[in-house]
Amino acid sequence: MVTKYSEELYKGSISGFPVREYKVKVIPLDKVLFGETKFRIMKIDIEGAECIALKGMPHIMGELEIIVFELDRGNLETFGFSPGDLINLIRNAGLNYFYVLEAKSYIQVSVSELEKIGNSLQLGHSINVAATRFPL
Repeated sequence: MVTKYSEELYKGSISGFPVREYKVKVIPLDKVLFGETKFRIMKIDIEGAECIALKGMPHIMGELEIIVFELDRGNLETFGFSPGDLINLIRNAGLNYFYVLEAKSYIQVSVSELEKIGNSLQLGHSINVAATRFPL
């Protein structure tokens, strides 16, 4: 569980917004939704907290055929993660094919290419990515 994040990095990536600390109760998504329905596709964009959410839903991740996510180095680092951490969580769930999504198309990239792209993103910049269990 994340209890502290980098206020300086957050302020550097989203200037003008105050940083506040809140305590919230967190329940793993697997405990709330798993078994209720079968998940095939998921879109997740939670401003850098993706790794925290994915760790709380290993069963759901095991069912997914496609996950679409935003890769944003600055937001991930705010929560103490790197692009490689997010990519590895997704790969460990069996989603091994990655595609950078563009306006009207997509480009398949290797894991090493995606990690390189993710690590080179400037603060405030992101890319949309799809990961699939089978090639498109």
